Amino acid sequence: MAQLKKKMCKLAGDGLKKKEEAIIAEVLHPKYICKKCLRVSTNKDLLCSPKKLE
Repeated sequence: MAQLKKKMCKLAGDGLKKKEEAIIAEVLHPKYICKKCLRVSTNKDLLCSPKKLE
């Protein structure tokens, strides 16, 4: 499985089809949400302004 190197917030313009499998793995069971753009991830380092989901 491919791992993401960029923050989720920056992936929007990067040809998401190539990274689809890695993105799905990150959002399947999210632990964090970005306070700026509301994207979610299991890894807070992939979000620009993360907040832990309760």
